[in-house]
Amino acid sequence: MVNDSDILMVSRAGGNPIRVASQCVMMDSGAQPVMIGKKFAQELRLTADDLAPCPFTIVTSIGQVERATGYTREPLQLSFRVKLGHSPAPLLLRCAVMDATNYDILVGQQAFYPLGFGLDNWTEEAWIRPGWSAGDGRKELISVAFAAAATIEPLSMVFG
Repeated sequence: MVNDSDILMVSRAGGNPIRVASQCVMMDSGAQPVMIGKKFAQELRLTADDLAPCPFTIVTSIGQVERATGYTREPLQLSFRVKLGHSPAPLLLRCAVMDATNYDILVGQQAFYPLGFGLDNWTEEAWIRPGWSAGDGRKELISVAFAAAATIEPLSMVFG
Protein backbone atom coordinates (compact mmCIF):
# COMPACT_ATOMS: atom_id res chain seq x y z
CA MET A 1 0.00 0.00 0.00
CA VAL A 2 1.22 3.45 -0.80
CA ASN A 3 -0.17 6.54 0.92
CA ASP A 4 1.73 9.22 -0.93
CA SER A 5 0.03 11.79 -3.11
CA ASP A 6 3.24 12.38 -5.07
CA ILE A 7 3.68 8.86 -6.40
CA LEU A 8 0.80 8.53 -8.84
CA MET A 9 -1.07 11.02 -10.98
CA VAL A 10 -4.01 9.85 -13.08
CA SER A 11 -5.30 11.87 -15.99
CA ARG A 12 -7.97 11.49 -18.63
CA ALA A 13 -6.73 11.03 -22.18
CA GLY A 14 -8.39 12.29 -25.36
CA GLY A 15 -8.22 16.02 -24.77
CA ASN A 16 -9.85 16.00 -21.32
CA PRO A 17 -7.49 17.93 -19.03
CA ILE A 18 -8.67 16.41 -15.72
CA ARG A 19 -5.72 15.24 -13.66
CA VAL A 20 -5.99 13.88 -10.10
CA ALA A 21 -3.39 12.88 -7.50
CA SER A 22 -4.36 9.68 -5.72
CA GLN A 23 -4.17 9.75 -1.93
CA CYS A 24 -4.39 6.00 -1.26
CA VAL A 25 -2.78 3.64 -3.76
CA MET A 26 -3.00 -0.08 -3.11
CA MET A 27 -0.59 -2.36 -4.92
CA ASP A 28 -1.77 -5.95 -5.26
CA SER A 29 0.42 -8.42 -7.14
CA GLY A 30 -2.49 -10.88 -7.09
CA ALA A 31 -4.77 -8.52 -9.00
CA GLN A 32 -4.81 -8.35 -12.79
CA PRO A 33 -6.47 -5.05 -13.76
CA VAL A 34 -5.96 -1.57 -12.44
CA MET A 35 -9.08 -0.66 -10.44
CA ILE A 36 -10.37 2.82 -9.68
CA GLY A 37 -12.39 3.39 -6.49
CA LYS A 38 -15.77 5.09 -6.51
CA LYS A 39 -14.67 8.46 -5.08
CA PHE A 40 -11.62 8.64 -7.34
CA ALA A 41 -13.78 7.90 -10.41
CA GLN A 42 -15.97 10.84 -9.40
CA GLU A 43 -12.90 13.09 -9.07
CA LEU A 44 -11.89 12.04 -12.59
CA ARG A 45 -15.47 12.90 -13.65
CA LEU A 46 -16.02 9.46 -15.18
CA THR A 47 -19.67 9.02 -16.16
CA ALA A 48 -21.67 6.04 -17.45
CA ASP A 49 -20.90 7.24 -21.00
CA ASP A 50 -17.17 6.82 -20.28
CA LEU A 51 -17.60 3.18 -19.25
CA ALA A 52 -18.04 -0.08 -21.13
CA PRO A 53 -19.07 -3.41 -19.57
CA CYS A 54 -16.17 -4.84 -17.58
CA PRO A 55 -14.69 -8.07 -18.97
CA PHE A 56 -13.28 -9.12 -15.58
CA THR A 57 -14.78 -10.99 -12.66
CA ILE A 58 -13.32 -9.41 -9.55
CA VAL A 59 -12.61 -11.71 -6.60
CA THR A 60 -11.72 -9.71 -3.49
CA SER A 61 -9.02 -10.56 -0.95
CA ILE A 62 -11.70 -12.07 1.30
CA GLY A 63 -13.11 -14.26 -1.47
CA GLN A 64 -16.19 -12.25 -2.43
CA VAL A 65 -17.08 -11.84 -6.10
CA GLU A 66 -17.87 -8.29 -7.16
CA ARG A 67 -19.01 -6.76 -10.42
CA ALA A 68 -17.24 -3.66 -11.60
CA THR A 69 -19.30 -0.57 -12.37
CA GLY A 70 -17.58 -0.57 -15.76
CA TYR A 71 -14.34 -0.51 -17.70
CA THR A 72 -13.03 2.77 -19.10
CA ARG A 73 -13.70 3.05 -22.84
CA GLU A 74 -10.66 5.27 -23.27
CA PRO A 75 -7.38 4.56 -21.47
CA LEU A 76 -6.37 6.66 -18.50
CA GLN A 77 -2.80 7.89 -18.20
CA LEU A 78 -1.11 6.72 -15.01
CA SER A 79 2.09 8.65 -14.30
CA PHE A 80 4.29 7.23 -11.56
CA ARG A 81 6.70 9.74 -10.02
CA VAL A 82 9.20 8.22 -7.70
CA LYS A 83 11.64 11.02 -6.88
CA LEU A 84 11.14 14.75 -7.15
CA GLY A 85 12.72 15.99 -10.37
CA HIS A 86 12.68 12.57 -12.08
CA SER A 87 10.56 12.20 -15.17
CA PRO A 88 7.36 10.19 -14.67
CA ALA A 89 6.88 6.65 -15.93
CA PRO A 90 3.57 7.01 -17.84
CA LEU A 91 1.24 4.18 -18.81
CA LEU A 92 -1.97 4.32 -20.84
CA LEU A 93 -4.38 1.70 -19.49
CA ARG A 94 -8.07 0.96 -19.49
CA CYS A 95 -9.20 0.55 -15.89
CA ALA A 96 -11.99 -1.22 -14.04
CA VAL A 97 -14.19 1.16 -12.04
CA MET A 98 -15.37 -0.26 -8.72
CA ASP A 99 -17.73 0.80 -5.93
CA ALA A 100 -14.84 0.46 -3.44
CA THR A 101 -14.26 3.33 -1.05
CA ASN A 102 -11.17 2.06 0.81
CA TYR A 103 -8.72 2.99 -1.98
CA ASP A 104 -8.40 5.52 -4.77
CA ILE A 105 -6.66 3.14 -7.12
CA LEU A 106 -5.60 -0.49 -6.87
CA VAL A 107 -2.64 -1.25 -9.11
CA GLY A 108 -2.39 -4.82 -10.42
CA GLN A 109 -0.25 -6.82 -12.84
CA GLN A 110 -1.55 -4.85 -15.84
CA ALA A 111 0.63 -1.94 -14.64
CA PHE A 112 3.32 -3.81 -12.70
CA TYR A 113 4.88 -5.58 -15.68
CA PRO A 114 5.42 -2.51 -17.90
CA LEU A 115 6.83 -0.60 -14.90
CA GLY A 116 9.30 -3.35 -14.01
CA PHE A 117 7.74 -3.57 -10.54
CA GLY A 118 9.66 -5.59 -7.97
CA LEU A 119 9.06 -6.54 -4.38
CA ASP A 120 11.22 -8.04 -1.64
CA ASN A 121 9.08 -9.36 1.22
CA TRP A 122 12.15 -10.03 3.36
CA THR A 123 13.45 -6.45 3.33
CA GLU A 124 9.95 -4.97 2.84
CA GLU A 125 11.03 -2.91 -0.14
CA ALA A 126 9.27 -2.27 -3.43
CA TRP A 127 10.60 -0.60 -6.57
CA ILE A 128 9.93 0.18 -10.17
CA ARG A 129 12.39 0.16 -13.06
CA PRO A 130 10.69 2.68 -15.37
CA GLY A 131 12.96 2.22 -18.38
CA TRP A 132 13.79 -1.48 -18.07
CA SER A 133 12.45 -2.41 -21.51
CA ALA A 134 14.75 0.20 -23.12
CA GLY A 135 17.82 -0.97 -21.22
CA ASP A 136 17.67 1.78 -18.59
CA GLY A 137 19.20 0.26 -15.45
CA ARG A 138 17.50 2.72 -13.07
CA LYS A 139 15.82 1.16 -10.06
CA GLU A 140 13.64 3.50 -7.97
CA LEU A 141 12.49 2.50 -4.48
CA ILE A 142 8.84 3.19 -3.69
CA SER A 143 7.77 4.16 -0.19
CA VAL A 144 5.28 1.42 0.80
CA ALA A 145 3.66 -0.03 3.90
CA PHE A 146 3.17 -3.78 3.72
CA ALA A 147 -0.30 -5.09 4.62
CA ALA A 148 0.88 -6.71 7.85
CA ALA A 149 2.23 -3.35 9.07
CA ALA A 150 -0.35 -1.06 7.46
CA THR A 151 -3.01 0.52 9.61
CA ILE A 152 -6.21 1.44 7.87
CA GLU A 153 -9.14 2.77 9.81
CA PRO A 154 -11.68 1.35 10.04
CA LEU A 155 -10.44 -2.15 9.31
CA SER A 156 -14.00 -3.32 8.70
CA MET A 157 -13.91 -1.38 5.41
CA VAL A 158 -11.05 -3.57 4.22
CA PHE A 159 -11.73 -6.93 5.79
CA GLY A 160 -15.50 -6.89 6.07
